[in-house]
Amino acid sequence: PSSIARAQAALAHRKADGADSSQARTQAWLAQVLAWCEPENLFDAAGNLTFAETKALPHTAAAHADNDPSSGAAQLTTTQPALSATRLRRPAIEPYAVVATPPGTQRSNTLSRVGSYLADLAKDAAPAPDSFRLFISPSLQSGTLAQRFASHPRAWQWGSQPSIAPHAPNSHTMSYPAAGALRGMQLGYLEQGRQSVFVGASPHEDMSAASRSYTAALSSQPRSASLPSLNTILSHQSAEQVTNVLDQRDTPTTVYFPADSNCAVVTLDMMLSSTQAINILHASDTTQPTWLTTKAARAQMQAGLATWNFASHTSPDIVLAACGDIATTEVLAAIELITHSCPAARVRCVNISSLTPRGFGTLTQPVSRRTLARTVTTTKPVIIAYPGEERSLAATLFAYGVDGRQFDIHSFGLTPRGDTLMTSLITQQASRYDLAIAAATCLSA
Repeated sequence: PSSIARAQAALAHRKADGADSSQARTQAWLAQVLAWCEPENLFDAAGNLTFAETKALPHTAAAHADNDPSSGAAQLTTTQPALSATRLRRPAIEPYAVVATPPGTQRSNTLSRVGSYLADLAKDAAPAPDSFRLFISPSLQSGTLAQRFASHPRAWQWGSQPSIAPHAPNSHTMSYPAAGALRGMQLGYLEQGRQSVFVGASPHEDMSAASRSYTAALSSQPRSASLPSLNTILSHQSAEQVTNVLDQRDTPTTVYFPADSNCAVVTLDMMLSSTQAINILHASDTTQPTWLTTKAARAQMQAGLATWNFASHTSPDIVLAACGDIATTEVLAAIELITHSCPAARVRCVNISSLTPRGFGTLTQPVSRRTLARTVTTTKPVIIAYPGEERSLAATLFAYGVDGRQFDIHSFGLTPRGDTLMTSLITQQASRYDLAIAAATCLSA
């Protein structure tokens, strides 16, 4: 379904552009796929499932190539014209900023301003409705972004207008019951040079499959190509998916963990300005304090790892590190508990805002071993609150060659059982109280 949807997206684009030869070629490819699905092509005479090479699924690249289809799949991918990502008129981020002086005094839902930014981005792209698509996962039934775009018309391409309202042919929002097919549509749009954001991946979706497909699409493009980035917004219920993506060591992936709503808007702006990358914004969709101004947020998101001086001692006895909005709130609350109960304790607060399969930071600005050692020290205990599976962060630390005994990772994820946020954190020993107890244990050792 993903491959077929991918080709359909390309066909819709070419139909709109009037590229008759490309449209005919894509339609021929779809006909091949449908023929391949016939029972006689899937089973032998004895009724056994067969995958003979002569009956292999036609290569997806044939649906997107603009050259002679008789030249073979390998040539189809090597002779494609270089793509150029569609330029979007991105809104300025300042109107979406939440006051953050002094830090933590104002509260805002981490994704609320992201929703406003996306809505305005779609509005600004209205003169060219095919330049941007917002793909809404079928799993996104509630939350800030679901409510924000619930009333937005859904796009449709061909045939008569669907009876289920609202729909509009020039809408920027798309949804589909099958998450895999919807992801395939996004890949098809990207392969036409168009920008997109996928919101709320299904818990059952294999994010690593989308990463591999995008990486394969990158490798089939000329070096001069500028393929739009594969952008996704995930919630904390997608911890396993983030781990699977970070396990793909050969993919150009960056997972961003914004500490507040200002960081989230800055992150989305960075994602949409990038090309040839897989970007994931991982946030909680909960109301949290706002800690950084937009200027400080951009510096934090670009650095990937930084000390927050307003909550740190220059010569620490212990380091508390946070990754993501919920973890940041809990770590800063834990530091307040520590300083209240033990005023002599010297604590440093570190924020981790991005990870790649190769380490901390981003693809363009990775964190070096020297920077990591200078930030978290090489001798003091480090307690990390991490919204994901522990093994992914442990693997990252191992790649830096650090002493694992120095680090204590408190990993967590928001469970879909209906628990409150605090109950979920306490159950997984990642609350402010657990972090403060762990710090007190280290300080008293």
